[in-house]
Amino acid sequence: MLLSALLHTSILLRLETPEIFQFDKTMRKQISYSLILICLFFALGCTNITAIQTASVTIAPSTEEPSTKTAMPHLAETETATGTPDSQPTETAIAAVAPTSDRESAHLVTENHPDGTSFGPLAQFVKTWTLENTGETVWTARYQVVVFAAPQGETLGAAESISLGKSVSPGESVEISIPLVAPRTGGSYTVVWQLVNERGEVIAVDGGNFWVTIRVSTGEDEAAGTTANGVSVSLTAIDIGVSQTRAEFCFTFPPGDWMPQEISLTAGTNTYNSQGGTLGSYPFSCFYAIFPVGASELASFPSFQIAAQKITTLGIVDDQEAKCEAIKPQLQVQYPGLDFTCLPFEAGQYAGGLVLPSGFTQAEMEAIISDAIQGTLYGPWLLTVTQ
Repeated sequence: MLLSALLHTSILLRLETPEIFQFDKTMRKQISYSLILICLFFALGCTNITAIQTASVTIAPSTEEPSTKTAMPHLAETETATGTPDSQPTETAIAAVAPTSDRESAHLVTENHPDGTSFGPLAQFVKTWTLENTGETVWTARYQVVVFAAPQGETLGAAESISLGKSVSPGESVEISIPLVAPRTGGSYTVVWQLVNERGEVIAVDGGNFWVTIRVSTGEDEAAGTTANGVSVSLTAIDIGVSQTRAEFCFTFPPGDWMPQEISLTAGTNTYNSQGGTLGSYPFSCFYAIFPVGASELASFPSFQIAAQKITTLGIVDDQEAKCEAIKPQLQVQYPGLDFTCLPFEAGQYAGGLVLPSGFTQAEMEAIISDAIQGTLYGPWLLTVTQ
C-alpha cells in the first residue's frame, strides 16, 4: 500500500512537492492520500465515544526541554479546555439544535450513570435523566423520547420511543428512565435521544440532544498498557520539560496501515491538545506527541492522563465511491434526515451535497462519514502517568 522509504517522518513535511516521487499515477495517488491522512492524525476535537481502560506509569520530571523532532503538521490549535466540576450533570449538547418552537425548551437537571460508566457484558441497567420544562407550554403525556442516533449501530436494547406518561408544566421536572442492556462485546457505546412533542417537533435540551455513553469491560485488559476495541497501546517514554511535555507510545494495531488521532493530555480539569509524528520505520506502530504544558503547570497534580481518541486507516480506500454507497444506507438509518452524494477519489473528498440531520454540524457529519468509510476504531486509549 505504501512504501517504507516514502513514509519516513522526514518526508511528512514535503507534501507540497509530490513531483519528487517518480512513480506511476496510481502509486502517487496512494502516497499523496496517505500522507494527507498522516498529517491529520492529530487533528483536534472531541468525541464522547469512550471505551476506557487505563494503565499507570510512574515518572520523574526532567528539568530539560524535550528533544526536538520535526513536528507533524496538524489541522488546528485550540485553547486549553476547562472541565466541568463533578457536581454538575455530565451531558454536553451535541451541536446546537434550533428549538422547533420558541416556546418549547428543556434543561437537563440530573442523571445517573455518567458518561464512561463501565458495565460487564450483557449487564442490565436503567438510565435516568431528569428534565425540566423551561419553555412556556405544558408537555402532555403524549410527548415522547425517541432514539435519534447510535454511532456504533448498537441501541443497547432501547425501545424506539417512550411516552412521558404525564403532563409537565413550565418550571416542573420529569424523570425519564429507560431500561438498557450492555452489549456482549467490549468497547464503548453511545445512544442519542431527542424529546419531541405531539407534532413530532424536536424540543431542544440545553440547545441539543441528550444521550448515554457506556463502556463494556471484558476483563481482558493488559497490565502494561491500555486496550480498547481489540487494540492496545503502551507508553514507552515521557519527558516533562520547562514549557512542554513529550510522550512516546506504541500500538498493537490490527492488520493494515493505521494512525492514531486526537491525542490529548489531561491534568485536573485542563486538557491540552498536541502536535506529533511517527517513530521508527514503516509500517508505523510507534508515535510521539508534544503537549504545550510544562513542569510548573503539572507539578500540582499527582498524576495526569494521555489519551488517543481513535485510530484510522491510511491509504486510499479501494473503490472509494462504491464503499461510500455501501455504508450510506446504514448511516441514513442511524442519522435520520442525512443525505449526501458519494464522490470518486479524484474529487478530493468522500461526499458532497451534504444534507444535515438536526443536531449536527457539517464538520461533525463529514467526520462521521469519513470514519465509516475508513473503518475507524474508537477508544479512547488512556495512559495514566503518576509523578
